[in-house]
Amino acid sequence: MRIPKILPQFDEPALLIVTGKQSGIIYLAAAGEIRELVEINVPTPTYSDREGFFVNSGRGQTFASGSVYEAKDDQAKLEFIKNLAAQTAGFLREYSVDMIHLFSPAYVKNDILKRFSRSVKDRMGIHFAGEYLHVQPLELLRKVWARVSGGSKAIPKPEAQKILDRPNVKRRT
Repeated sequence: MRIPKILPQFDEPALLIVTGKQSGIIYLAAAGEIRELVEINVPTPTYSDREGFFVNSGRGQTFASGSVYEAKDDQAKLEFIKNLAAQTAGFLREYSVDMIHLFSPAYVKNDILKRFSRSVKDRMGIHFAGEYLHVQPLELLRKVWARVSGGSKAIPKPEAQKILDRPNVKRRT
């Protein structure tokens, strides 16, 4: 998809990594275009009636019992983060990326950064905390541009831009 002229055109390739807890999308922005490279999704484990239930006992006594649902959920999250780190490192080499911007919830950020290699961490740009998985890539670029430009130049939304482009409307400076 073409990047509009009012947004940065990314002459040098940049990755936009958008994640949730167990899913994510990696976009490549380069030469005036943005495209999705890969979508990673690790499904949430499903459990039957007593799957994962354990009992520790001995000498006629029960010491502990319960389920390991939480551990399996954490295992799926770890599997996603490992896959994300491997994919990111591969794209870093393949496209010779200069900058990486991370869009992820705050509670996942540190786990993701721990798994990234030093070369990925060195190219890390801005972290945006929040759920951005269902946000369009051009909106992500708007957020990056607003943060990089210091917020001094706000980009109007498409509806507002149509109104501002009318000949009778004057823009405030």
